[in-house]
Amino acid sequence: MERVSDEWLNHTIKNGVDRTIGDYYKVLYALEELQARRKAEKAVLPIPCTKGFEDWTVKDYLQKINEELDELKEAVWFGSGGLGRIEHISSSDKFAIALEAADTITAITSMLEAMGIDEQQRQAAQKLVNEHNRERGRI
Repeated sequence: MERVSDEWLNHTIKNGVDRTIGDYYKVLYALEELQARRKAEKAVLPIPCTKGFEDWTVKDYLQKINEELDELKEAVWFGSGGLGRIEHISSSDKFAIALEAADTITAITSMLEAMGIDEQQRQAAQKLVNEHNRERGRI
């Protein structure tokens, strides 16, 4: 569906819509888009680590990513009591898992940045992945 303008959305909220199915879908789409924009404004993006890594190779970055991923897997396994069941994870363990996940994401982001893949390109790639997952019914 085409992106709706902020002006159209504001006008529609104030004045309502025609009673056509197309307009209802357009409003629903616009509201979802507005909600996504508000979420994006609140998002905290990973900041790539660039200091002290100037001489790192792809292999160095991949080793770091694997190290962080191993720590994440360990936190998940420990948090689930070795049972692999999500419902067994306590709040404090969930936060530890979130920290390890953030470390992993930051390591990946740092490698992408070192490769010259900037924030705009990373966000465009993530948007495409989100759209594909939405089309597959996973979101």
